[in-house]
Formats: sequence, structure tokens, C-alpha cells
Amino acid sequence: MTTNNILTAEEEIRLRQPIEEQIGEIQKKIDALRVDGTDRILSLRNHISPVKEDKLYSRDEVAKIIAQDKEELKKQKRSSKKTGRRSRS
Repeated sequence: MTTNNILTAEEEIRLRQPIEEQIGEIQKKIDALRVDGTDRILSLRNHISPVKEDKLYSRDEVAKIIAQDKEELKKQKRSSKKTGRRSRS
């Protein structure tokens, strides 16, 4: 280090590297948890709206698809509560 306690760019990079590696590992774990939790819930919510507006489906098909998505949403929310993960409701 320099004598005036100001880090050079190289020193700063060396100092930050282990921290950034640890943050990267934690982020990978978070992303893995979200795949079945929050991401799935958001995906289901985003699927319901277009299905309602899609004229290619009959009323019965729309109702069936939405019912399936809502049931899956309930399962995902219960799963999130059990594991302590929160989703935006």
C-alpha cells in the first residue's frame, strides 16, 4: 500500500476480489432458490392475463387454463411459506 493510505486501482481490485467472489456464490444460491419459487409465481401470473385475452381459446379452455395456473400458484405460495421465502403477492 502507499504511504498516504490511498489505494491504487490494483490494490482496490485485490481487496475487492474475495468479496465479489463470495457475493457471486451467494447470488448463485439465491437464483437457484428463485427458479421454483418467485420466478415460477411470476411466470404463472404473467401467463394468466394473456390467456384471458387470447381469442383462440374457448371460454371453457380459458377457465380450465386459469384454474390450473391458480392451483399451481397456490402450491408455489405454500411452498414459499414453508421454506421461508417470500413472494410478492
